[in-house]
Amino acid sequence: MDPINQQDDNVIQPATATPATSKFSITRYIPSGVICLAVIFALFYYIGSIMGVPNMLNTIMHTAHDLLLNTVFYLMGICVITGAIGRLFVEFGVVKLLENMLRPLMRPLFNLPGVAALGAVMTFLSDNPAIISLSQDKRFSSYFKKFQYISLTNFGTAFGMGLLVIVFMVGQGFFLAPLVGFFGAFCGCIVSTRLM
Repeated sequence: MDPINQQDDNVIQPATATPATSKFSITRYIPSGVICLAVIFALFYYIGSIMGVPNMLNTIMHTAHDLLLNTVFYLMGICVITGAIGRLFVEFGVVKLLENMLRPLMRPLFNLPGVAALGAVMTFLSDNPAIISLSQDKRFSSYFKKFQYISLTNFGTAFGMGLLVIVFMVGQGFFLAPLVGFFGAFCGCIVSTRLM
């Protein structure tokens, strides 16, 4: 018996693909890219027929230009400033002071050890990945039980970029809205962290 052509009866052979004749598949007859192009052309044709093609293109370009200059560069400037402020706060003990002030709230509100306040302060001053780098620290993670440690990323990212967003909104002339948003994030963080 030829060992190459010999088939073991115990080995399950892969099923051969049979074409699905009972189901109608639109992608079988029309490539998916064509559907996307048709929808986009139909949308812009409709908008262009109402406002005119030159006005439509002019509006799109002006919106993109305004978004780039007045929002993106403005946010980049705030990122530089808040990043510098955050580093100053770390260097001169302000973060430690905030952590000590917030530590008594951690257990009753979030069911987390007091050291978790450092994660909230760090992400508030910088960005969400700060909590990930902090959680990699063995001394920091030793304060947490396993179920608390799992919820740490959720807890920290609830406050991520808080200072940046508040400064941006205040710079745009909104004073109450960012505080309402921060309060909402705080309440949502309590619920989601306790659920986790």
